[in-house]
Amino acid sequence: MNKIFHLSSDEVAEVSKHPSHAWDLYPATKIDLWEIPQLQTDKNNLWDVEFIPCYTSQYFCVLVRIDQTGLESKDRAYQNGGGFVFQLAQPRTDNELTDVFTVFGASPLEKREELQWTRLFVYYKDIDLAFTKVEDGEVVIETDDNYTYMLVMAPWHYAEPLGPFLTKKIGFTIIVPQPIEAEYPCQYYSLIPGWKTMAEQELRDYVVYELEEPEPPSSGLEIEFSLGSKHYRQGVPGVVRLAVNSSYTDGIDVTIGLGEKDLAAKNFDLSEGLNTFSVEFDTGLLDTGRTQLQLNLSTSEGAYSHQLELLIIDDERISKIREKVSRLSQEGSDDMMRRESLVTLEWLLESLYSELDSLKPHQEPQQIENLITRLDEGLRRVESGESLFIKGERLRLGLRSKQDSTLQPYSLYIPPTFEEGKSGLIVLLHGSATDDERTLEKAEPLEKYDKTRMIIVAPLARGESHYYLPDEAIQEIVEITEKMMEMFSVPKKKVVLVGFSMGGFGVLNTFFHRPDLYHNLVLLSGSMKAYEEMEVVKDFTTEESLRQLAKTNLIIFHGSEDLNVRYEELKPVHERLKELNPDIEIHIAEGVGHRQPPEWQEKMIEIFERIDRYA
Repeated sequence: MNKIFHLSSDEVAEVSKHPSHAWDLYPATKIDLWEIPQLQTDKNNLWDVEFIPCYTSQYFCVLVRIDQTGLESKDRAYQNGGGFVFQLAQPRTDNELTDVFTVFGASPLEKREELQWTRLFVYYKDIDLAFTKVEDGEVVIETDDNYTYMLVMAPWHYAEPLGPFLTKKIGFTIIVPQPIEAEYPCQYYSLIPGWKTMAEQELRDYVVYELEEPEPPSSGLEIEFSLGSKHYRQGVPGVVRLAVNSSYTDGIDVTIGLGEKDLAAKNFDLSEGLNTFSVEFDTGLLDTGRTQLQLNLSTSEGAYSHQLELLIIDDERISKIREKVSRLSQEGSDDMMRRESLVTLEWLLESLYSELDSLKPHQEPQQIENLITRLDEGLRRVESGESLFIKGERLRLGLRSKQDSTLQPYSLYIPPTFEEGKSGLIVLLHGSATDDERTLEKAEPLEKYDKTRMIIVAPLARGESHYYLPDEAIQEIVEITEKMMEMFSVPKKKVVLVGFSMGGFGVLNTFFHRPDLYHNLVLLSGSMKAYEEMEVVKDFTTEESLRQLAKTNLIIFHGSEDLNVRYEELKPVHERLKELNPDIEIHIAEGVGHRQPPEWQEKMIEIFERIDRYA
């Protein structure tokens, strides 16, 4: 069985100062080159890549050694060179693909201030993109005459439900990218060949690793605890699991309390080394809503206390909400805004039940609380004769798709300065591995768009990876555009289609689907080709496509160091567009990779103001 090695306190101190010393302590695993048939490889300059996985009571640690010196952090180093990604998954008993995992991205060599968060971050959490900075992790770099060593220490709490003592096995994998001179400028060393580790909305494969039994601590106790679930229905038995790594033999008293009242009390024998226990409690004694419990442990050597927070789901409240939404939907309305507000209530209710069905025990129930609050507030507004289309607030609403009658979300911002029949509409398409909600969050503060007077609407792309390639995704963009134009009397000449990265491809795909509807196009680091299985399936760089694009009001933004949508490949395309139409605006940010620097937003606001004023 593959091992994840336990680091003693002395070993942690040594390895965190000199990562190279780990190669004197533990055997390393070599990672082979993943040969992708559709891509070039550079076998004349292969790297020798090794890793060692280990852990402490606080951290999961990955050490990587590369037989290179002078390594640099490329744009998105975790994808393109100078970093790596690794995955901690909960293995299934049948070792099949799992949906419980955390993928970490690491760019240890990154020096740019604005990208320091990429030195260590949560890339994916349980199939969903996270892009969450690891605030309390550690990253250490060491070089000698032959090698670069990288140590990443990720706190266990980012990898829930996995932990240092209660977890016995972990589904692990790692990918290390190497930059090369080729059309696709990267090759990969991977424990498991395949893209799943870096793909959104995908189950994950893994290699099973066993955590080495820890040595007893030099003194005191090391304690790990875990609620059986962070959310319960009232009356379902609750459970707390405990692991105690002890330096001594004793008895241990465990109580779970609510205020002055004990819900459970147990006594266990404590032996030197690792001990595991579980304690049940009655959730029927708890009120619905958020509850704080006290976990108390005591031995002859001392006492320990920890807070436990859980949600007791209020099924009666949810049932009443459902009855109200059903009644209002049956009543219907001739007013378009009220009718669309009712659709949003239906979408919120469907989302709530979907969340209740799919939420895993280790996942935070915050979204359930948010949806209930939104439904209560939405019902209050609709019942009092108001709509959910509120000016000056970032909104997430629901659409009943004409294509298949499914309920689909979209995000919306209506500036207080908007004038019906006069102001314009920005249709904002998100990039891959994100969604409509995060896209508007990233644009905040939205008040800076108030001077444009334009509504911003952001659809959620359809498909497994929220991709703007399927026809239904394009048709839905058109449907939302036309719905906003009708509802708010937006002139067609003041509609702007904007997209970043994959969303930039969505701009082109939507335009060529409905060139009569869209004239103002903005590409932000936008791809002009679509790929499936590394093969081009749509190409908007053909002469015919460029001639049609040259007739639009096209504005392009791109970074000179972009490796995900390579600027060098697009440069001749940009030059040809300028030949066809010198009025096309092309803004190249020198030294910028696949991201949006702040000055782009400022420039776009100027462009939107110009369209609103003169179109």
